[in-house]
Amino acid sequence: MRWVTVPQSSSCLNLAAQAFTIVALALTPEQPTSFACVCNEGYRQISESGVKRCIHPSEITTRAPTTTTKGFIKCDDLDCPGDGAYCQDNRYGDATCQCLPGWEMNHGICEDIDECDDPDPFRFCRMDQNCVNTPGSYECQLQCGSRLRYNGERCEDIDECADGMHDCGESEECINTYGSFKCRGQINCADGFKLNSAGRCVDIDECSEGTASCPPNAICQNLTGSHTCRCLPGFSPSKDGMQCVDIDECARDKCDGFKCINTLGSYHCDRNEQLCKAGFSFDPRTTQCIDIDECEDKISPCRIHEKCVNNIGSYACIPDCAPGMEWNGRSCRDINECERKNSPCQYNCQNTIGGYDCTCPSGYRLNRNRCEDIDECKLHTHDCEEGQMCYNTDGSYKCINTTCDAGYRLKRHRRNTSHKRTSPFTCEKECDNPRSCEHREISMNFFSFKSEFHGQAFKLTIDTRSLVSVNFDISSGDKSLFGLKVEETGSHSVAILMAKQLIQGPGYHVVDIETVAQLRNRKLTFVTRCNIWIGAYRF
Repeated sequence: MRWVTVPQSSSCLNLAAQAFTIVALALTPEQPTSFACVCNEGYRQISESGVKRCIHPSEITTRAPTTTTKGFIKCDDLDCPGDGAYCQDNRYGDATCQCLPGWEMNHGICEDIDECDDPDPFRFCRMDQNCVNTPGSYECQLQCGSRLRYNGERCEDIDECADGMHDCGESEECINTYGSFKCRGQINCADGFKLNSAGRCVDIDECSEGTASCPPNAICQNLTGSHTCRCLPGFSPSKDGMQCVDIDECARDKCDGFKCINTLGSYHCDRNEQLCKAGFSFDPRTTQCIDIDECEDKISPCRIHEKCVNNIGSYACIPDCAPGMEWNGRSCRDINECERKNSPCQYNCQNTIGGYDCTCPSGYRLNRNRCEDIDECKLHTHDCEEGQMCYNTDGSYKCINTTCDAGYRLKRHRRNTSHKRTSPFTCEKECDNPRSCEHREISMNFFSFKSEFHGQAFKLTIDTRSLVSVNFDISSGDKSLFGLKVEETGSHSVAILMAKQLIQGPGYHVVDIETVAQLRNRKLTFVTRCNIWIGAYRF
């Protein structure tokens, strides 16, 4: 049977009066009563031109088609096969076979529509009804089952959990469902949470449920899984955090010098009295309490080594120590700068009251707490004799005799010569024929380094464009401390004298670098003598 839901006031005028019945339906609690026009047994509902009516199967013609004078087929003789088929005249052309409601055309034959075979099981019937297909329609039959009960109009769910009709264990929770129930293991929620009807742990609002225990003058604020108590304005937590105590606003000069009266959770100012609190005086011109500057008194209220600083309504005594002094809680005491981890002096520090003095070793002078070398040669404060050369070193100087070894003589350099002088003086070999001398020159070089020297000491560069080959070697000196590093740079060969390790001072070292230059038809040998002084200090 097919139901057509209509308002209560409807009289189903669109349906044949002898073929229908108006019935009342109880569908849902939200729509307790509605009405439907139902075709009586033996009749079928059809729709023609938007008008619904109930017809008897005898009214459906299945005669053979008749051709009119115009060649059109009429329903008088048209045979439409199938139980759900009927003929429909077309005023503009041939008659056609149509399917009644609840049927559908399939290859020219009307086949029944199975309304119960729908993806939505509750499209046509309620949850407590069973859908039964009929030719051209369907029926909704109540199917309460053993777990539902019938109240006369519809099926009602039985709450097995409330009635004790379930078989859940002691450690399980009974959850009622429509037409049945299910057992679920109990869920233990963490502190501050509880289990809701959906089986989920949700936060407990202790504030709204009244389970929070906040002290007086505090408000409860819910948190996830907990709550907190906040003191009301005018109150602050006690030292143990368990109570809210009144804030004494009058202790903070809230009344501009007038009398302040503290109240529970608040305060008020008494401006009617010309009574100012301590640290203020009444000004009759402005009728205001003005601050007293205690520090303006000739006799300071503070002790020695203390400075008076005026505040609104009061004053403060702060330490007033001179540079180089510090406050020990009672007085100023001297700071021993020399005992600190980073001494302010580079060499020697001598503490004084309120300061310190820096001193330098002999051969150095003090410059802003730093020791710098004195160039005795430049200042002409040396004691070198005539004929000696003064050479400044770190912290001292050396008087060097400008004499040569036996068989050598001092080489004089002309002003207009292309020879580049690389040392204070050079000794050349005494030869009758200079071109026949293999050992030519000994150049004297002088160097001064600070203590803990390491790295490059001297670099010798030789032009090799006219040479066949050139070799360098340390012919004299401590080879455990010094070594040569040779580099080829295009048309030049470079010999670099390097310190192999960290050399502590003070000390004096002499290193001879022998250079052998091979020409096409002869060989030349000359020596570069390096006089190296290492100072006693790192500055």
